[in-house]
Amino acid sequence: MSDLKLRILNGACKVAFQDVETTEWGTVRLQEMNGAEKERYEDWAAAHTVGSGEDATLSGNETRARLLSFCMRDPGTGERLVVTDAEVAVLNQAGSRLLGRLFLIAQHLNGLGNEDTEALYRRFFDATPTMNGGGLDSPVKSADAPSVS
Repeated sequence: MSDLKLRILNGACKVAFQDVETTEWGTVRLQEMNGAEKERYEDWAAAHTVGSGEDATLSGNETRARLLSFCMRDPGTGERLVVTDAEVAVLNQAGSRLLGRLFLIAQHLNGLGNEDTEALYRRFFDATPTMNGGGLDSPVKSADAPSVS
């Protein structure tokens, strides 16, 4: 087996994450989605999109919570914190400022959004010193991807 194949199959790829300190919950890890998670999120988004082209928008009422459900991890175990539709609905009841803050970070980690989102992200972190080292120019940490057995 080639060296490249071994690196790919043994999880040599790292995923980006950012630990975010929140007053509401303590430290929450937001992590880049893996390929399968991103496809499930994109399937959900496609099913909840109205319009097309530049006029397309998400119509789901759980847009932020749904993305966060794929990205929120326990910093100690790396396990997803919100998995079921019922848990997404409960997460969606959290404060809009908290969800908005976490949503922007999750978008950035996953390369989602547009220039307006990136500009908002920059303004947010410039104005919010309580975030745990956040910001576009901050180094993003990586977590080891699980190895293939």
